Amino acid sequence: MVFGLFSRVWWMVGIGLLMLGLFLMVEWQKERWRRRQYSLEQGNTLFGKDFAWNRFVKNLFLALSVLFSSFVLLDPRWGMVNRTERIEGVDIILVADLSQSMLCEDIGESRLERLRRIVFDLMAKGGSHRIGLVFFAAEAYPVVPLTFDYEVISLWLQEANPLAIENQGSNLEDALRKAMDLFEKNTLSHRLIVVLSDGEDMEHHPISVASQAAQKGIQIVSIGIGTVSGGKIPLANEKGKPPAFLTVEGKEIISRLQPEILKEIARKTGGIFLEGTENAGEKLASYVDKIKKTPYGRISYETMQAQYQYFLVPALLLWLLALLWPLKREIPLLFLVALFLHITPSEGFSSEASRGTRLYREGRYQEAKEAFQRALVKKPDSPLLRYNLGNTLYYLEEWDKATKEFAGLTNSTSSDMRIRSLYNMGTTLAASGEKKGAALAYRQLLEEISPRHPLYRKTIENLLYLQQEQSNQSSSQSQNQPSPAPQKEDKKNQAPQQTPPEGDTQSLLNLVQQEERKNMQKLPLGGGNPRSRYPW
Repeated sequence: MVFGLFSRVWWMVGIGLLMLGLFLMVEWQKERWRRRQYSLEQGNTLFGKDFAWNRFVKNLFLALSVLFSSFVLLDPRWGMVNRTERIEGVDIILVADLSQSMLCEDIGESRLERLRRIVFDLMAKGGSHRIGLVFFAAEAYPVVPLTFDYEVISLWLQEANPLAIENQGSNLEDALRKAMDLFEKNTLSHRLIVVLSDGEDMEHHPISVASQAAQKGIQIVSIGIGTVSGGKIPLANEKGKPPAFLTVEGKEIISRLQPEILKEIARKTGGIFLEGTENAGEKLASYVDKIKKTPYGRISYETMQAQYQYFLVPALLLWLLALLWPLKREIPLLFLVALFLHITPSEGFSSEASRGTRLYREGRYQEAKEAFQRALVKKPDSPLLRYNLGNTLYYLEEWDKATKEFAGLTNSTSSDMRIRSLYNMGTTLAASGEKKGAALAYRQLLEEISPRHPLYRKTIENLLYLQQEQSNQSSSQSQNQPSPAPQKEDKKNQAPQQTPPEGDTQSLLNLVQQEERKNMQKLPLGGGNPRSRYPW
């Protein structure tokens, strides 16, 4: 057994000891007061002879309840369970400006430090986004390709320093080109470039590259870091010396935010422009969450299952014992509560089955499938869960898996479950193109149910449709062959057949076939009733 919140164990021990100490002190003071006020005979008369014993037992139950509650708060876990999660996100390329102007401290801190905080806030919001990183000054440097490893991004940003780049400048055009090259060529959507810069690019043409990005379905979000009034660019010097600033021809340079370029490249691609304030990272994360996600696949992993209910139930029972002690007429109430708590851990704490049913009704079949699979980990022998999973797989068009689930239920001890599974198995086989297998399942079902069963008529209609498809296929294959000679017997003058006995399935099938084929067109499974096409 392990504890999911083991780091809090000393806090829990400390709080528990403190509460126990206070409790014992209060009890000791109460006992002292009682002995001062009453003699032994008076105390026995007023409180009863077993007063001390009952109080000890009551306090013991209360202390044990607190102990078990502490285990609940520590999140106890044991027993491995397989979990599968879907990974989806947005491909994001961060374009970080490392020109010397990013050392300007006109926003209360350096622009570079604000850039780091914005990116760290984005990554701290979670999500399964792939992130790449491009640095640029006089030219662009792709440093990290698209990756899920945010720690690599963090390390590069922490070590980034404009003073380490020899060729200074601000070539945003080259940076956007290098960022576009980092995207996978076969991906046409859900791609985002985030430009973090002060916008000082006077010599190049990033807007033309933004137009190319728009044609490829790439959005650009630009974040302007700095102020319009600007500030001086500090230079590194030895400690104790007065601060030095970057100069050109003896004049100190004032670096200012140029939001026009950043706004224009964002507008060209349908993106947005954000001011590089302290909450810019949260705004960026909120914008990314609204973008349609790219499914990257699924990840399967093993984790220990939470088992807090096994400590919560004793904690509640002990608390009730402490509340009701000494027990008299409250025994039936305590028994009912204990029975309820005994049932609750097996059902109340396992809500994946009910959650899967709700998702199925909402049409969210992929999520319903995952919920039913998680519920089956706890109850692998539940026929109802497997039946619901088979229906969900049908709507996901995973025919083979759905057929397997239904086939496993055709030997169920419950006749209703066996009949439903046979019908659904036939419907699934028909939908997947296995006409012969579907017909066999339907015929087996007709042998088990009476003509008064609600599925009897639907099964016959589905069989008729399968036979009609086969006859249509055979007639299309024989179009180029000579037609057979017409029969001499006039079927219109034949006497109508009598209704066959109730158990004669084949005769009933022939009768319905003769009476309904005249007006029958190419109907869906179920003879025009769309609902009978799907699992019942």
